[in-house]
Amino acid sequence: MSRLRFKQNIYFVAIGQVAQKLLAFALIPFAARDLGDVGFGQFSLASALMFVIVLLNDWGMSTYLTREIARKKDQLSFFFWNALSLKIFLVVFDFLILLLYLRFANYTAETNRAILIFAAYGITSSLMQLTVGVYEAFEKMEFEAIVLTLEKIIITGLGIYALRNGYGLLPFCAVFVIGGLASFLISFVLVKIYFPITQYPVSVSGTRKIFMNSLPFGLSLLFATIYNYTGIFVLSLMKTSEEVGWFSAGFKLINITNLIPLILCGAIYPLLSRELHQEHSLRIKNLYSQGFKYLFFLALPMIVGVMLLADRLIPFIFGDEFLSAVPTLRIMVLTAALVFFNLYFTSVLKAANYQKTMVRVQGFALAMNIIVNVVLISLSSFQGAAWATVCTELFIFSTYLIMIQKRVTRLERSGFWLKGIGATLVMGFFIRYFGSLHIILLMGLSILLYFPVLYLFRGFTLSEIIPYTRNQEDKTA
Repeated sequence: MSRLRFKQNIYFVAIGQVAQKLLAFALIPFAARDLGDVGFGQFSLASALMFVIVLLNDWGMSTYLTREIARKKDQLSFFFWNALSLKIFLVVFDFLILLLYLRFANYTAETNRAILIFAAYGITSSLMQLTVGVYEAFEKMEFEAIVLTLEKIIITGLGIYALRNGYGLLPFCAVFVIGGLASFLISFVLVKIYFPITQYPVSVSGTRKIFMNSLPFGLSLLFATIYNYTGIFVLSLMKTSEEVGWFSAGFKLINITNLIPLILCGAIYPLLSRELHQEHSLRIKNLYSQGFKYLFFLALPMIVGVMLLADRLIPFIFGDEFLSAVPTLRIMVLTAALVFFNLYFTSVLKAANYQKTMVRVQGFALAMNIIVNVVLISLSSFQGAAWATVCTELFIFSTYLIMIQKRVTRLERSGFWLKGIGATLVMGFFIRYFGSLHIILLMGLSILLYFPVLYLFRGFTLSEIIPYTRNQEDKTA
């Protein structure tokens, strides 16, 4: 039953994640071309700080609640109302921290206003994360797909309208607040209607319990977000807005690929939380190994494809003004591949209650990332920031892999490595031989070639990917 539910979860999460990422991706060319490199750099900085605001308002509550509600569904009302009250209380704290940062950052007035607008969007996003945590705990991923897709439809539609009509940076940023508020209100109504949530008295002891247990998750997420965006922050302080824009072009393009591990993590986290709680060691090993294999099969061709096509992707999406971002994109694809596994490892370790150990690892990684960024940016500008990100993610990858192998479970013995390499080589030769094709056609044909070749190499079976079929293990579980 676990693998059947795993497949179904993946498909529902995939629908939502792919839809919202594609819609978000549609905004990038408009924002880059209509705002220019300076405006795009300001937008990138504001959106990066927004993620910090989300984390300061959430402190890992959504992740903690997903795990706990998946194990103890009868306590939904206690967790939901106490967490919602705590999030609302933290809004004041969030804005005080942000205003203190802006007081010393010395940004332009327009940049400050853009940051404050995005901070409001961050608050609505944090509140909606609480409702999404309920969906994930009950493994009702279809609700998550609906609300997240709706938000991106609103933002993308209004955003393109604002950009095309020349409204500029600040009205464009305000569009995100409108979309975030609408999706939260709809998501809140869905939770009230479709889930067994009743009125529950909020207490200081209840909010304290949630906050203290969520804190390791929050620190982990905060460290991860900060070291992911340290390059943008340090560049904004040491270099020009143009260089921030060039770095952000490669960063944002690669950041879209995060939807792949996010889909897998969203599907597997509640399952692993339950299986680890019930100590089903064989199922844990099977789930972990299956997820690892899928990520390897997706990360390897992504690296090869981006390396070969970076000099065509950047001008096609952003315009010739961003040609300087081509080397950054080639470096950042290595980061993306490592992030695939690091996000997955994070879900496994959190499900296994190792969040406190993760905080120590990520705290060290953050300190290392800041130092390496300052050194490499002073030497190589935005390309140095890209290499600093690779170094940080490689350290985390190595540490997490060893932790899981020693403390949680081990990979099943399998020959999937060679199968993935073989299919990727076939795809790479195809790209080189048919490189004169239009970039979109070439990418589409390469993807269509890779997966059938991987299937012929027996990298996967049809029963693994069809969501409503049971394989033999599902029948016997």
